[in-house]
Parts: sequence; C-alpha cells; structure tokens
Amino acid sequence: MSERSERTNVAATPGHGQPPKAAPPVTVADLLVARADDDHPGLLFEDRSWSWRQVVEESRRRAALLSSKRGDGPFHVGVLLDNGPEYLFLLGGAALVGATIVGVNPTRRGPELARDVAHTDCQFVVTDEPGLETLRKAGVDTPVFLAADLPDYDRIAAKKGQAEPATQFLLLFTSGSTGAPKAVRCSQGRLAAIGERAAELYQFKRDDVCYCAMPLFHGNAIMAVWAPALSVGATFATRPKFSASGFLHDVRRFRATFFNYVGKSLSYILATPEQPDDADNTLERGFGTEASERDIDEFQRRFGCRIVEGYGMSEGGAVIRRVPDMPKCALALPRNDTTFILLGAAQEVGFGLDGGEGGRPFGPVAGDAEGAQGVGHGDDDRRPEVAGAGDEIVPDGQAGREGLLVDLDAEEAEEVVDVVRRGHD
Repeated sequence: MSERSERTNVAATPGHGQPPKAAPPVTVADLLVARADDDHPGLLFEDRSWSWRQVVEESRRRAALLSSKRGDGPFHVGVLLDNGPEYLFLLGGAALVGATIVGVNPTRRGPELARDVAHTDCQFVVTDEPGLETLRKAGVDTPVFLAADLPDYDRIAAKKGQAEPATQFLLLFTSGSTGAPKAVRCSQGRLAAIGERAAELYQFKRDDVCYCAMPLFHGNAIMAVWAPALSVGATFATRPKFSASGFLHDVRRFRATFFNYVGKSLSYILATPEQPDDADNTLERGFGTEASERDIDEFQRRFGCRIVEGYGMSEGGAVIRRVPDMPKCALALPRNDTTFILLGAAQEVGFGLDGGEGGRPFGPVAGDAEGAQGVGHGDDDRRPEVAGAGDEIVPDGQAGREGLLVDLDAEEAEEVVDVVRRGHD
C-alpha cells in the first residue's frame, strides 16, 4: 500500500495536533521562546534532526555570539551561507537579541555584491570558505567571520518581550528584475503576523513536515515556510541548494507533507524522468509563485499533490491569490479591492489591476502625475490616479507595508513601467 493511501486526511480538521493557543505572539522572539520546551522535531537536515527545544537552545547560543560581535551603528548581520542549520540558528539568534539578518545573495559577484553589503550597513558577515573567497574577490572590506570558526558561546536567557514588534528583523533583497536589487525591510511583528496568517490560510499543522529547498536569503522561504512552521510548531526540513533530481528523494526521506517553490522550479522537477511510483509519496500540498498552468496541472497529476499559487510584494502591501473560478492563464486576484499601480519616471500613464468583483485588468489609464496618490480603487466610476517618478506603489504602513531600505529612483521606475507595458501589448 502506498504512503499516500495510508495517510489520514487531517487538512479538514483545523488545529489538528496543535495545543490550544494563548494570546497571539507579537514577535518572532516570542514564537521561538514558546518552543523552548517543545520536544517535537523542529529541524531536519540531511541525516540529522533537532527538536524545537534544541533549535531554541542553539539560537540562544548564536544570540550570545552576535551580541559579543556587536559594534556601533545598526545591528545588521550579513549571512552568506547555503541553507542549513547554521543559517537557521543565526535567524533565531538574531530574533532573540534584536539583530537584523541581511540575506546576502550568493549569485551576486564583484562590485554588485560589494554594493549589497555596503548598502545594508552590515557590521560583519558570517559565511563559509567559498563565501569568503567570493567576498574577497568582490573587494568587500566589511569584517567577515567563518561560521565553522565561531566560538561556542554559552546561551543567553532570552525572555518573552525582549524584542519589540517594530524591531527590524530582516533585510531581504528583491530579485532585481527592475534594476539593482532593493533591500526590503521586515520587522519582527510583521513576520510573526505573516507566520500566523500563512499557517491559517494554507492549513499548516503541527504534524506537517515542511520541505524548503528555496534559498533562505529569499522572502519565499522565510515567509511562506519557516515563519508558519515556527508558528504552529511544525517540522522544517531543508537542503543546501535546490536539486530537481533530489526533490523526490528528499520528500520521501523527510516524509514531507508541504513544500515551496519559486519561478521554474516545478519545470525542472518535471523534466526529470517520470517513474510509475512518483505519486507514492507523502506530499499533500505545495505553495509558490510563477509556475505555468501546464506545469501546475502536470505536477498535480504526476505527484498527487495540490498546488496553491499566490504572490505578495516582499515589502508588503500588494497580495494577489488565485481563485478556483478564475479564467485559465489569468494571473490572480488582489486580496482586497485595492488597485496597485506601477509607477514610472515622468509618466502620466500607469497600469493596474481592477480588484473589484470582476477582477478585470485595466490600462493604460491617464492621470495628473503632479501630487497624485499612487493608490486607487477598482470601481468602474473611479479612475485611479497615477503618481510621479519614485513615488511608492503602496505607502509605508498601509496594508502591512514596511517598504524598502531605498525606494526606486527615476530610471528604475521607468524600467518598471516598461516591463508592465510590454505585458499589456
């Protein structure tokens, strides 16, 4: 009998396997401290496992270490590492001590990499031997520590409430599709709320094993997997880098019930030779962005796993989700009735998405660029105004948006509009 046929369907039973919840935590530190006495498996990596109690213990050691290295200025810690325990323990340590983790993208090189580190005011960078060489070649003059050489500090007794909801926790670089990657701010309070909300929306439960092969320097891995897994006390499983050929092996080894993806990941997995027993696995659902209709349908058929797609700006504000009755090949609908407008330099033309009942795309639309708002609504009798160059798509503080460390300049904003215009041609 296959693993799938032996499984009990618990998705329809909210809260299955979870202890009763007290008042909702308000910081990532609170979520971690709540797991301090939890012996449920918290982390799986290769052939090793850690309980949540052990994850918190290691995080407290990293908190003491980070505190010992802290200098003047913003408490920003660069991390240039593959997925693995050290990255996760540093995340936990930063949460407990109020530091900000800067996820350095290892695909960046030379002056671009040096700019990323300098732009985010990293006090130091934690990396490995390959990362050290990459930083050296890029001419990065920020202090660098090798993860393997870090001393084993005694843990600190982080208590609930030590970090504030507004404490900045992450600087996550965007993909750079409209120019140089931007550092997106994410506070402890916002990520804790994202974790709680994602766990509810996508039915995370305590006995889930959440497999994440997407890089931890990217928002998808942190916001769509790590935070909700931490919120409900599910198990987080990972590998150093994504491997299409190793995907099903990992799913079976970890007995994963959930996974995430970005971009063409599903295509790469589907390109591996199909086997008669591919659907003989423990997967129940996957969540990601940008997969094609064909790949979603084929993945669900081949692996017997439900795929859910959604998209949200890393800085918050804009969230779109697919719905069952949407037209084939349509992108998605906004979560609310707000119209999100991409803005350009010296432009009086913008493009948006009607978030009303019909969910109709509209554009181009004209407006007075001088002093316009940049956020409109999708009602038929109201045309959204278009803001001027460099104005934000959604102002900080609205719809949970915390913004970028530096927003678009005029040239980059122009590129955004060009991308959207091509999509409407």
